[in-house]
Amino acid sequence: EREMMAPRRGTVLLALVLLVPWKACAGLWLAAVWSPSEGRFVDPGRDEADQKRRWKVNSQIVVQQVRAATNAEAVMHILEENEGAVDAYVVSCAMTKLRRFGRWKQATRLFERRRRDGLEQSVATYTAAIATCGPNWRRATELFADMRRQGLEPEIVAYNALISAVGDRGGRWRDALDLFQQVKDHDHLEPDGVTYCAVIAALEKGGQRAKAFDLLDELLGRPLDDATWATPTLATYNALLVACKKAGQWTKARDLVDDLRRRGLEPDIITYSSLVSA
Repeated sequence: EREMMAPRRGTVLLALVLLVPWKACAGLWLAAVWSPSEGRFVDPGRDEADQKRRWKVNSQIVVQQVRAATNAEAVMHILEENEGAVDAYVVSCAMTKLRRFGRWKQATRLFERRRRDGLEQSVATYTAAIATCGPNWRRATELFADMRRQGLEPEIVAYNALISAVGDRGGRWRDALDLFQQVKDHDHLEPDGVTYCAVIAALEKGGQRAKAFDLLDELLGRPLDDATWATPTLATYNALLVACKKAGQWTKARDLVDDLRRRGLEPDIITYSSLVSA
């Protein structure tokens, strides 16, 4: 009986010898690489520059996963599973993706929660938050002002999002026109195709068709090789064509179709239908 038990005792002792050091080493490893103050893994053996590089690589991987997500639930799951690698850029990409899935409120809640948690904000996160305000133009205006108070300088994409919020959705064409003028007077910014289309849409919605078509003439007069120019999407051109149709401006509608073709866009059934109606 003693001979039968001996191998068992040896096996148990060997298992304990192997198991205890493994647990101890695991504990030391976790203590060494997890920083509660920073909320992420830190390797003391590497310098700060290398830490930031590795951290950036991890964030880029999460961004790729977010962009590949097929629904809003998948986006939120990715953020939860990769909490340690979620930075301001990841949050801005997640908000943009949620907005495309029609989850405006969920995107706004994500921004507010991350801001309460102390995540460092950026121009990208504020811009994405403004774009996700939907018809809530007051909230978009507040976020724009808060971004400036934080010492962050809005880029043209932020202005475009705010112009769309106050003008097209809020019906405040005067505010849209004032923002447009701020961009034109800015030392380092210049209105692009999206800016013009957002203001034109706001003016058309406010019944200011004369002003809208004055800006449309400016839009059509921009050179094709202008490096500062961001070409409007086909959906934006179609919205302008609808405005031309309502105003009976068939020549401007024709010019719009010619312009979108010159800029490499292909008309669709909505384009041709609006042109024929005009």
